[in-house]
Amino acid sequence: RRRNAKPMRAPRASGSMADYSWGFGHIEALPGDPNTGRTYSTPPQAECQKLLEALAGDIGIQAVMKAHGYRVGKLTEIAPGLDTGMIGVSDVCLLGLNINKGQEIQLRLRTSDLLGVRPYWLIKKTLVHELCHNVHGDHDAKFWGLFSELMKEADSRDWTKAGGRALSDSGARSSSPPDSTSPE
Repeated sequence: RRRNAKPMRAPRASGSMADYSWGFGHIEALPGDPNTGRTYSTPPQAECQKLLEALAGDIGIQAVMKAHGYRVGKLTEIAPGLDTGMIGVSDVCLLGLNINKGQEIQLRLRTSDLLGVRPYWLIKKTLVHELCHNVHGDHDAKFWGLFSELMKEADSRDWTKAGGRALSDSGARSSSPPDSTSPE
C-alpha cells in the first residue's frame, strides 16, 4: 500500500472551492523570498513543491480531510524572515498560518538559514494544527481537543506509526521508509 496517495485537487479550469467537497485546490511552493525577490536555490522550489505535494497526498492527511470535509483553497509556504520569526533570532517563529478558515494554509518548510527543510513529521503536525483552524480560531480547549483527535486519526492511517510490517528473506520485520525522521 502506498504511503502517499495522489493529492485531491479542484479542477484547474475554475479553481473554485465549490468544485470539490474536500482536499486542496492549489499547491504552490515559493520560487523566492517575497520580501527581497531573491530566488531560493537551497533547497530549490522544485524540492519544496514535492514536499507540499507529499503532504497533500499523505494518506493520514487525506483521511482527516475527507472524514471532516476540510477544503483548502491553496497550500503554500511561509517565507522565513524577521517578520515571521527566525530560530535563534526571534522570540517567536511562526510555523503555520491558516487564512480565512482554509482559504489558504501556509507552512514553514525551510529552515531559518535556508539550507534545508524542516522534518516531515513537524510540517505534517503543523498542517494538522492549521486544519484545526478551519473549525476553531482560538487555541482554546475545543481547538486542542480537535487537534488531539485529528492527530490520532492521521497517525492511525500512517503504517509507520501503526506498527506496519514488511516481508524480507528472513521473514516479517518492522519497516519504515528511509526518509522517516519522526522522533516518536
